[in-house]
Amino acid sequence: MESLRLENVTVTVKMWLDKTPGNTYHSVKICHDERLLAQCDFSYGYGEQYKVTALELLKKKGLFVNVDLTQFSRVVTFKVSDVTYRKQLYNEIEVTELVLYTLNDGELYRNYEKPYFDNLIKKYRKGTYQHDRSLPLFRRLANKAAKKYCKEFCSDHTKWNQL
Repeated sequence: MESLRLENVTVTVKMWLDKTPGNTYHSVKICHDERLLAQCDFSYGYGEQYKVTALELLKKKGLFVNVDLTQFSRVVTFKVSDVTYRKQLYNEIEVTELVLYTLNDGELYRNYEKPYFDNLIKKYRKGTYQHDRSLPLFRRLANKAAKKYCKEFCSDHTKWNQL
């Protein structure tokens, strides 16, 4: 592995406040020169806890083990943003991959997508379409796709609903 420089590390952070109990959560994505080193999709912590999370992730991978939090905080570039909803913490790359898998799988298309869309088009033409009633169809399709994707590509310890 080539020599990694701490100055070239970028940490992208998304923070979410759960307003009911007042807890703060964050996701962390760590890249070195645009190459993904590590990520954590959901972690508890307020303030600048994301810095600790990022450094721990790197140390678990055996990277920058001799760096302390002060040096890490001073040298690394942090891109922090707040998100409104919890689901926005999760990795867009995985979501995009699952969408592409769903759209390109023939079995899912024949058994779920086409019948769902045909049914929704029929209801729309009859004037009985209700947007809120169509969402469970797409949730069911996403669940079926995640289960199938996980059977095909995931390791044994990954559960389909953790994608």
